[in-house]
Amino acid sequence: MSPPLGGNRAAGLTPARLPRAGLTHAQLKYARVGKKRPIRTSAERETARRRTENRMTNESLVENELLRELADVFVDLEPHIRKPVADNDVLQFICNQAVKVVPAAVAAGVTCGRGGRFATVAATGDLPERVDAIQYELGSGPSVDAVVQQTVFNVADLSTEGRWPEFGRRAVTETGVVSMLSFRMYLEDTSGLLAGLNLYSPVAKAFDDKDQLIGLLLSTHGALALTSAEHAETIEQLRAAVRSNRRIGAACGILMANHKVTEQQAFDLLRIASQHTHRKLYDIAIDVVETGQLELPDGPVRHRPPH
Repeated sequence: MSPPLGGNRAAGLTPARLPRAGLTHAQLKYARVGKKRPIRTSAERETARRRTENRMTNESLVENELLRELADVFVDLEPHIRKPVADNDVLQFICNQAVKVVPAAVAAGVTCGRGGRFATVAATGDLPERVDAIQYELGSGPSVDAVVQQTVFNVADLSTEGRWPEFGRRAVTETGVVSMLSFRMYLEDTSGLLAGLNLYSPVAKAFDDKDQLIGLLLSTHGALALTSAEHAETIEQLRAAVRSNRRIGAACGILMANHKVTEQQAFDLLRIASQHTHRKLYDIAIDVVETGQLELPDGPVRHRPPH
């Protein structure tokens, strides 16, 4: 076979520097540029291994701490979903808790709607009502669209937000709110009632992934509160299932071992995932048993095998 046009020298490779077959990709890389591959000593390899191990340990600690925090908040809220919904006490409590556990939020409110009409039924002050009134007037905005589109909106800067330009401009100039975090509350009945939890901040890019997870937890309890009468029996049935169903019990055991949470907290985490993925708790438990991870709305919480 004829050599390539210009020969090996034209290609920048002398016969002495031609790579030999069987070399790794990294070795070929260094051969092509005429360099020697650096050789790491055993001490350097051990240092690199320890750095990787420490990084993974730190990530696991952060993950476990977040899960424990979420579970603790859920346990604190549990007694309040049994109060009568007519008094709106539970929804008000959800709003009050939101500004406590999400430091970036200066205000929180709950939007409810039916038949295209919306109202703010609970709030920590007049700010949510002022912001929401603009949305209700325009018929669009994070609070309204989150419940209609069954999603979550983390709006970093209303002044530059292209989805709701008119609302964004008015919200910033008239109320001073720049960031919003809006959640759909997934109700378990079919009455046509829509609801959502909204957090507000005067700072751009105020809410991060952790805030979003906590907000999802709070919106879960808000949904339970709105359907508390029929949900109370379901809760007891689910708790009984933990004792009678091996898969659910095993899933709780995995979460308890991997993330250092109590049995109640592990069960509550399964409930959160079930509520926001619209899947049965039993199916969520099977996933945890088979994959070692719990799919929360923000992403998977994985089990990392011990080193």
